[in-house]
Amino acid sequence: MGDERDSFPGSQECVAPDVIAKDNRKIIVPEKFREDIEALEKYMKICFKSGLCIKISLAEIYSIVPRRRRRIDSYKGLVRYIEEELNVKLVINSNKTKSL
Repeated sequence: MGDERDSFPGSQECVAPDVIAKDNRKIIVPEKFREDIEALEKYMKICFKSGLCIKISLAEIYSIVPRRRRRIDSYKGLVRYIEEELNVKLVINSNKTKSL
């Protein structure tokens, strides 16, 4: 067997995408997070970029991006989306509970 590969007519090799191609992809932000992200960027006076870490208090984020409930778990979806899609870590601290 060795290092030889058997190739079949019409078969394609799987090639991992370049890191550059991943970074240059256009991210479409869902409507439910669009206003939240724009408000955070305006408040922080920065555009989100990969690798950024933002630490903010619950009171601050509540004044920027209000929710029905004033609890950290109200922002769980936003925190997860920003981290997974934009590679930005959003840490929300509260005096009463652990950070998210």
